[in-house]
Parts: sequence; C-alpha cells; structure tokens
Amino acid sequence: MNCCLTSIFPLVNKEQENSEKLAADMIISQKRMGGLQAVRAPFFPPNALLITRLDNLSIYWQEDTRRRSVIDNPKRDRIENFESVNEAYVVEDYRCAALVENIQIGDFSAAAAETGA
Repeated sequence: MNCCLTSIFPLVNKEQENSEKLAADMIISQKRMGGLQAVRAPFFPPNALLITRLDNLSIYWQEDTRRRSVIDNPKRDRIENFESVNEAYVVEDYRCAALVENIQIGDFSAAAAETGA
C-alpha cells in the first residue's frame, strides 16, 4: 500500500457487517493527515502543502463586486448561469504556518520489487 495513502486514510478492517461498512466509508471519506482534518483550498498549487490552524485562514471579498447573469439559451436547450466575485484567501499570521513546496511523489514500486519487499 502507498505510504502516503496510509497517512491520509485510517486503516480499516476488510471483513465487516453493513453498519461497519457504512462507518468505514465515512472514515475513509474524511481526508486526514497525522490524525488531523485536511482541507483542500481552491487554486492551491498541487505540489505544495500548508500546515496551520483553521482559525488562521480567512476568506475576504470585496463589497459590490458580486456579478450574476442568467441567460436563456434555446439553441442549446438550457439556461446558462454566470457568476463572479472578487475574493481572496488569506493566511492571517505567517508565523503560525509552515509551507512545504515542490513535493514530488516518486514511483518506488520497481525498487521494492527488486529488493523483494
């Protein structure tokens, strides 16, 4: 099993009753790292990781910038909805955060097969 997957998902026994399967599905669906809840932020670099408390993160939006347009498009037999807003995702205190960049996950399956592990 991939070492990264074992740190994100808690280990779950495979032989279970229905109620245990539902509980296992709920546990597996919760992204966790080191036992703590992991949250995905939109537009965050895919090869980076920010570690901080949730109360150290904020979303700011500029007043009077929300725009919406609803257009009836009979040529495509649908209604099109366009929305936009000026918003920013902010780390309030950089002294309370750690950023890890340029993460590269390698394929070690060939090396494990060679060593017989």
